[in-house]
Amino acid sequence: MRLRSIMLVLPLVGLLTSCQTTNKEIGAGIGAVTGAAVGAFFGEGAGKAIAIGLGGFLGTVIGSSIGQGLDDEEVALANAAQSTVLSKPEAEKVNWTSPTRKTTHGYSEVTKKDINEDEDLPALRDPTVKIDNCREVKSVVYTEGHHESETEIFCLKEGRWVSASLF
Repeated sequence: MRLRSIMLVLPLVGLLTSCQTTNKEIGAGIGAVTGAAVGAFFGEGAGKAIAIGLGGFLGTVIGSSIGQGLDDEEVALANAAQSTVLSKPEAEKVNWTSPTRKTTHGYSEVTKKDINEDEDLPALRDPTVKIDNCREVKSVVYTEGHHESETEIFCLKEGRWVSASLF
């Protein structure tokens, strides 16, 4: 079943990247597909359909925001900064700069390590996620004199950092 989903998603990603004209639209399309694919790993029955829909929606919003004005290499740099900051035991800022457009740059940083279940994750229902393994990350992108920032909570689940919004 998962192989079939992947086989259906890959051509869709190719279609989205070939027919869209802006990085924002490409980011939204790739974010929607990626979010829906990630959502497919959670829940069963109607819960799975909700997880896929929510993942697709959140992916669209996040992908659109990040993709605005960014090319593939810049998105990869921003994602790598986020992954790097999550893997570090001590909170520190991880910066990135576009190799082709010096005015396009950003950073990711852990803004909170001690996540409180009642205050920060009231809707977290997955019993396999340990609350002490969650971190709040702020990601900021500067492009053409504008900036976008996003704060998101990630939890370590089965050896991977996963957005808490997908639980």
